Amino acid sequence: MPWVGFASSGNYWHDYEGRVISENGETTTYAINCPPTSDKTACIRFDPDATLIAAPSSYDFIMSNYGQYTSTGCTFTGTPTPTTATCSYSQSWHIRSSTVTRDRTYVLPGTEVREIVSATLTVAGTGPFPTGTAATATRATTTTTTGSTTGATVAGTSATSATASGNVAGRTVAPMMFVGAVVAGMAVQA
Repeated sequence: MPWVGFASSGNYWHDYEGRVISENGETTTYAINCPPTSDKTACIRFDPDATLIAAPSSYDFIMSNYGQYTSTGCTFTGTPTPTTATCSYSQSWHIRSSTVTRDRTYVLPGTEVREIVSATLTVAGTGPFPTGTAATATRATTTTTTGSTTGATVAGTSATSATASGNVAGRTVAPMMFVGAVVAGMAVQA
């Protein structure tokens, strides 16, 4: 699945993983967060988990973290490779006793520096991420995925436990590959 972001940033989901929360037809909802066993310096933990709602030609990403709320989504056109994206995002954050809100809509290609890019998110289970100091988790084995906006190739998936299925580009047993992922509009500009 394509995503909108900055190509120079590399794989946006490098230090994160997803868990399937629900499925409805071709739409799958994921919880996104650092793996439970990750080093706190390798990944900025979402509290609560971020939410990704992925459909074949669109996505919505929602996070509320450290006094900031972000909701961003894009719809893609063009087949088999998306050539246009219409995106919008809304951000709000608290400064002292005030709430600042920023809303924006944009179309790609256009004057934006963002691009339609690809990235990989490893989906390693179902349900929300474990919380608390006593939480334990099992991880999927290493998965390698490559992708581009001109086509995608997925190579190598093996699981320590196969418990989840979902739809991104098709249904596969966990761990699933999410090709084309990046968070658009997360940076707060002063």
